[in-house]
Amino acid sequence: MSALLHLFLANIVSQRSRKVVCLVVRSHDGTLICSHPSGTAYLAGFNIVETPGGSFMDSTLTLQNAYTTDDNTAGGRSSEPISKSKHAAPIRVLDLRGSHVDMDIMTQLSRGLSTNRFITTLSLSGNHLEDAAVALLASALMHNGCLLELTLSYNAIGEIGSTALAKALATNSHLRVLDLMHNRIGRDGITPWLGDTMRANYALRELKLSHNAIGDKTTIDLLQSLSPKALTEEEKLKARLSTRRHTTMSDGSADSHNDSEPFNSTLRTLLLSNTGISDETSTHLAHMLSHTRSLTYLDISCNNFTSEGNMSIARGLQRNASIRYLNYRENKLDEVAALATVRALKASSFLETALFQDCFGGESTVGSALGQLVKTTRTLVTLDLSHCPLEPPGVVEFYYALADNTSLRSIDLVSSRTARQEFWQSRCSKTRR
Repeated sequence: MSALLHLFLANIVSQRSRKVVCLVVRSHDGTLICSHPSGTAYLAGFNIVETPGGSFMDSTLTLQNAYTTDDNTAGGRSSEPISKSKHAAPIRVLDLRGSHVDMDIMTQLSRGLSTNRFITTLSLSGNHLEDAAVALLASALMHNGCLLELTLSYNAIGEIGSTALAKALATNSHLRVLDLMHNRIGRDGITPWLGDTMRANYALRELKLSHNAIGDKTTIDLLQSLSPKALTEEEKLKARLSTRRHTTMSDGSADSHNDSEPFNSTLRTLLLSNTGISDETSTHLAHMLSHTRSLTYLDISCNNFTSEGNMSIARGLQRNASIRYLNYRENKLDEVAALATVRALKASSFLETALFQDCFGGESTVGSALGQLVKTTRTLVTLDLSHCPLEPPGVVEFYYALADNTSLRSIDLVSSRTARQEFWQSRCSKTRR
């Protein structure tokens, strides 16, 4: 990636009674490595490009006392000054990862973003940004109509900063990707706004909240905003009675819902790994999975579900018709929950990636169920069963099914059990990938 991604706009300075802009480039560790060779450029400041010669300039600058080089005259110069602006494609990506961004830089950056019409991707990951700096950025987002992707992972954002971002999202209708992974957003952060904001925001496509201890309450608020409101038992009974004359009575296996309250139907990616959620969240997660038609990528790995919670999620997966990527890693599944989950995946005609590292135990029935999944799937491309100590005779059925599978392109069976590895090598030598 070009060094122009690490551009900063320094303070406006005055030289020879003319306002000029000083452009500097910083490396990831914050070291100044280049400055604009001309101090006689008129102010512009948002349209930075790299010239063919490797220098950096604003595409709308008019340079003074500059001359064009005559390519046909060795070492010669034209006597005609440049009278027209140099127009080039503006940069779209501003990558400031690990650049030691401080409050002064954030102030300048926020001012620029308020009126910028070119940058679509901004990464500020790994800068130890705290709430005050993020609040400045959030205020700029309220006025920015161009930025599509914002990465703020590996910072120190807490409750105040996340709340400020939420207020910005309530009015910003352009941002598509928001990455807040590995921050300090706790149980009280983003709670007041998350549900209401997501119900009103139809622009965001990817929301990444992994490795923030947001807990059940916040996550439930989010999940409720992504699906129709679940009816109470009394409301379900009334709904059945009102539709009895027109439809066959339902067996109650599908949840009824209320379409009168708006919900978000555009979010496609949701990352909730290691967020401290448990069985309290699982029923709402199941309801969301049962009704969403937009969500295709879900990460709920490394959480605190028990067997009951896993069973609820399995019921949601059974009815889901959109998930293509599921990361379930490091959520322990007992035999009953494991069988329910695998059978739910078997019913899916969309799932392409299933990650179950360290999820399954050594029950033979689970191996058999996985064999049936592998035997019947036509869509599954990637399967992670690493550190799952599957045992014979069920695992034998699984290995035989692998030999006949035509969709899988990647499978991870890494384990400390050498006997099983030897069995895999002997039984699957005929498998061609």
